[in-house]
Amino acid sequence: MAQLAYPRRVLVVDGNVDSAAALIELLRMNGYEARAARDGPSCLVDAANFSPHVICSSIKMHGMSGLELGRELRKKSEIRGVLLIATTGLRSDWIATEIISAGFDIALRKPLDFDKFFAVLDAFFEDKGLYNPSASAELGDTCAATSAEGLNFTQTVDKGQKNGTKN
Repeated sequence: MAQLAYPRRVLVVDGNVDSAAALIELLRMNGYEARAARDGPSCLVDAANFSPHVICSSIKMHGMSGLELGRELRKKSEIRGVLLIATTGLRSDWIATEIISAGFDIALRKPLDFDKFFAVLDAFFEDKGLYNPSASAELGDTCAATSAEGLNFTQTVDKGQKNGTKN
């Protein structure tokens, strides 16, 4: 993979150390600069120091929940323009509504579908002008979609198969 001339920074927030480490490794293998925070308060500090483009947070965490974290992050002016992705294993209309009202841009179900996850990242970075087509699979059309939780969001349909790595 060609080295990118610019960083694409992703901060992963998950109380499950193994899950966070696996996602960080996958992000790094795909050309992202990635760090992990173990909880909400750590994320607030790391977000200020790391200046991520994307924060991907689990909703269910000890102490400060992902919902509380989303609300706190959206209060910070330095977080404007950051894509907030919520990940959850919870399946209900209630959580879908809460995720959006907490300030998250998109909700993805656990276990993560990595093709969808990277399609979301690729579309976001392309929109920000930080997209390198030689480092990513070709993206398809953008369309409106409805998640299983009932959330409406814009999702990029990925034509390629990543299976843990970029094409």
